[in-house]
Amino acid sequence: MNITQLMQDYEIHKDNPNELSNMGVRLSADIFYHSTKVAQSELEEKLAIVKLLTPQGEEKKRSVAESEVMAVANTRNTYGTDKINLEAAYEVLNMLKTRIKVLMNERDNT
Repeated sequence: MNITQLMQDYEIHKDNPNELSNMGVRLSADIFYHSTKVAQSELEEKLAIVKLLTPQGEEKKRSVAESEVMAVANTRNTYGTDKINLEAAYEVLNMLKTRIKVLMNERDNT
């Protein structure tokens, strides 16, 4: 699910608790997908670090910090990007939950 599209849908349906709930369910499934993607990209980055720490042939040994920087660059920072996307999805889910609570309180007070 695209966060931008979800935000546009939110503006359209922000007063409809049923639609907000459906959006939350879809977003929860997306969070599960992003969680597995974050774990996979973290593993790839850690494997790249280990590979860079192990000298090949005539290479001199690298420092841990140098290996980490090179691994992030070699993996195009996919772990960092995936982690930010996951955090954004959690923030949107919390926003949906808060809006549903507000609508429930408004309904109960009328």
